[in-house]
Amino acid sequence: MARKLTFILGESKFECTVDKVDRTKLYGRKEIVVESAKGEPLHKGYLDEWGSVLIQSSGMGYMDDERLWRSRNELVAVNGLGVPLETFPSTFDEPIELSEKASLDELLISEVSAVYVLRAHNQERLADAVLESADFFVFPFNYRAGHSPKRAFLNPTGANLFLMVTEVTKLSYLQKPQRFEIEDFDDEDDIDFSMM
Repeated sequence: MARKLTFILGESKFECTVDKVDRTKLYGRKEIVVESAKGEPLHKGYLDEWGSVLIQSSGMGYMDDERLWRSRNELVAVNGLGVPLETFPSTFDEPIELSEKASLDELLISEVSAVYVLRAHNQERLADAVLESADFFVFPFNYRAGHSPKRAFLNPTGANLFLMVTEVTKLSYLQKPQRFEIEDFDDEDDIDFSMM
């Protein structure tokens, strides 16, 4: 069953299913399969730094300092000081109050990492209500429970609704050029171009 986002806007409640827009749905995809001489598919693997353990690329493993295997649920994310990070719930788990707004400029300085099409049985009412606000509604977005929610923009285009998941762009500006002065040559000094 598709996961649903629940939006609350004023007194109204809207339930929307999400459908991710990605390149494979738009353009399709091509896959190269490498086979052995017997026609069996080969899988990529890696050797550990000692060259003694073969690790398949299809999985991820965690090892502690004693080189013992640890499962993911045993791990705790910490910051640089060793303090455990706060875990934020999935956006699908709780209703989303649409109250915070953002301008187009805020969207334009953000990097869009994912786009979702929202579908609801009362979609036109939600799209009209969002369009009336003139700005974008924004809220924290976590597809799964995690430690760093992204920022999602609710973008209506006509009767359609798109959810754009963004990350803050770190802009680096060029410095202003340094002032310099041109020294005047004395009229007495001749420039000898043959020296160049």
